[in-house]
Amino acid sequence: MNNYRIIEYGSSDEVAIGIPCSVDYLERATRVVPTYLRRAKYPCKICLILDLCTPWLGANKACNYGIDNINTKYYLYTGVDYFPSIGYLNVAMNTIKETGKKVFCFNDGKWFGKHCSIALVDREYARSIYGSGLFYNGYYHGGADTEINIIYSKDNQVCYNPEAIIMEIDYEKSFDRTFWDGMDTKLFDTRMEVIKNDKIQSIEEPHL
Repeated sequence: MNNYRIIEYGSSDEVAIGIPCSVDYLERATRVVPTYLRRAKYPCKICLILDLCTPWLGANKACNYGIDNINTKYYLYTGVDYFPSIGYLNVAMNTIKETGKKVFCFNDGKWFGKHCSIALVDREYARSIYGSGLFYNGYYHGGADTEINIIYSKDNQVCYNPEAIIMEIDYEKSFDRTFWDGMDTKLFDTRMEVIKNDKIQSIEEPHL
């Protein structure tokens, strides 16, 4: 049985915007779709990656399924609680084309280009890092985006323009390290030792 269903809005062979969601969050995810389409100012399609499991398997695994099964050149990973600025995708695509980089980091109002909590990636490049998927599959809640950001930076593939904003709006989220699962923290620390040995000199660890 397939654990996921992809629901598409719009049409594009170039850019897909992947939004993972559980069955409980499907209505909320559906509400934000018109905003992403209207404000993009660049041709794209929105793909809701619906996790049919109860409890759901987590955003990381849904993102991995999405990038492996949505065949566009670029893939933007975001979430149901993120809201885009006008022209966000147009700015991102222009910046990627001008710089020749493989990853565009959106301004999330928190990390300002130092950490890609939301990013537009070249699918071929992103999937080449682990052989498939977007994130390392061992994480459940936190750590996966921090790890992949370190690798993006190590490869010197990140570009940024503060005019492209996708910002999280969550009135209930606790913005502290308790967001990370204990097992995720142990896995991250172990994997960082391996990655640091591959000539990474310093690591910034954004845990929020």
